[in-house]
Amino acid sequence: MMESYGASVIASLSSTTQAGRQILSQDPDSTGSLGIAIGEAIEMAVQDRETKYALGSVLKWSGDKNATGNGRGLS
Repeated sequence: MMESYGASVIASLSSTTQAGRQILSQDPDSTGSLGIAIGEAIEMAVQDRETKYALGSVLKWSGDKNATGNGRGLS
């Protein structure tokens, strides 16, 4: 969906970011982590005033009070 709006999608762990390059230089076999992916995304977002960062799948979202969460959308 993001690409249909003109975004570029780059998998993390990536040599595209300073953080990714540093981690890969220390551990070339690293497969990354959620924390690294968030860090890389934020690094890219702060470099461009037009870029927006949204947490999306990082948060447990539920509009249904009977599902996981507190019924207000976030748990």
